[in-house]
Amino acid sequence: MTVSRLVVNQPSSTSAGGSLYNGFAPTTTLGCGTWGNNSISENFTYTHMLNISRIGYDMKDKQVPTDEEIWE
Repeated sequence: MTVSRLVVNQPSSTSAGGSLYNGFAPTTTLGCGTWGNNSISENFTYTHMLNISRIGYDMKDKQVPTDEEIWE
């Protein structure tokens, strides 16, 4: 089943938009994911409107895990 949120034993009209009891972020706009040609599949909140800069740098001292360690 291709779904971005699944509400179980709750009224969908109020629970899918976020609730204190189910862990979905409260919102009035629902993202339907790639199935609906959206960029997000979670509830759209203020955090999606924030500009966040990330910096990536080389970590030469970091030891890279082997394939066996990853797929154990």
